[in-house]
Amino acid sequence: MVLYSVQHCEQCESSCLLIRLYNELSEDALQALIEDFVTRDGTDYGEDEKSTQQKTEHLLALLKAGKLLITYNEVTESCGFVSKDEVANNI
Repeated sequence: MVLYSVQHCEQCESSCLLIRLYNELSEDALQALIEDFVTRDGTDYGEDEKSTQQKTEHLLALLKAGKLLITYNEVTESCGFVSKDEVANNI
């Protein structure tokens, strides 16, 4: 189930940012997505350095609490995360 199809993509002629619930993915796919995200260059968690495991657990907790949603861009075929509040403010 797709929760939203958010905004029109400037690079194409269709809406391409889909927002999904975490429990729509298999456990393995979700784990791989989270690990990919927390190990990307540029992810910053402030002055306190956290392990990959700690970052993964934190993201999963936010997803389960409904505070974070998964994004998928059909044009770039890439995934990411967005806060539920950010989505609500842009709809």
